[in-house]
Amino acid sequence: MPDARGLVVLVEDDTGMRDAAERVLAATGFEVLGFDSAESALQDRATLDARCLVLDVHLPGISGFELYERLLAVGRKPAVVFISARDDTHTKVRSTQFGALAFLVKPFSGHTLCAVVAKAFV
Repeated sequence: MPDARGLVVLVEDDTGMRDAAERVLAATGFEVLGFDSAESALQDRATLDARCLVLDVHLPGISGFELYERLLAVGRKPAVVFISARDDTHTKVRSTQFGALAFLVKPFSGHTLCAVVAKAFV
């Protein structure tokens, strides 16, 4: 059971994907806050206090990688899962360099997402 004091922040610009991921994470017991852009996530204080981030790598404007770099720059280092529709070596390597819990290629199962996010709560 996820720690109720923890928060999962999900940043995904595709509304259908974001809604589906939010539903499956919430159904598993996670507290989830979804955003459609990195900019909107950065405007919400909750992002700074999140226990885990699920970040789409390729977002309009600020990328998921850049969002995570900005959090690191202010002394935050939440667990992170990067997601992308592109399965390329550069993106995988970069997510590994950030110490990501996982790099998931869309489409992925809800079970897989929840299992990876749960690692942030142990």
